[in-house]
Amino acid sequence: MRIRERSTAVRSRRKGAGQSVVEFALILPIMLTLCGGAVDFSRVYSAYINVQEAARNAAEAVATDVTVTTYPQAMTEAQRLVCLEIVGVYPCPPGPNSPTVTPDSSWAVDSVTALATVNLVVTEQFKMLFPYPLMDKGQWPLTADVTFGVIRGR
Repeated sequence: MRIRERSTAVRSRRKGAGQSVVEFALILPIMLTLCGGAVDFSRVYSAYINVQEAARNAAEAVATDVTVTTYPQAMTEAQRLVCLEIVGVYPCPPGPNSPTVTPDSSWAVDSVTALATVNLVVTEQFKMLFPYPLMDKGQWPLTADVTFGVIRGR
């Protein structure tokens, strides 16, 4: 009699093990998506902070640098500084993910007050780890619009 009780208990445990494997197989994709989303969200947030900081630092450096006297020189210097801060090398490696200082950025120095004003728009295409739905090819454009003004020579 003990043999029958034992074999029935073993069979019921095996059925429970099969059910657990099926439940795990159903839940695993959802859990991986949540974990991947958390990792990607933290990467996007970190990249966004880096883009903001690079734009702010480049605008400040271009506005305070007295050797910058023309618009093309200012934009070249801003692009160089942004690439150095975000990528770590200049010139930026070619590609769709390279940060850019857009052409609608402005730079001006008032000759009377020596007020230098710099407006930079920095854009970087951030590539996600996973292609999520509703995302264009797994890329997210990160943009920073910064204006910095300083009186030079004081």
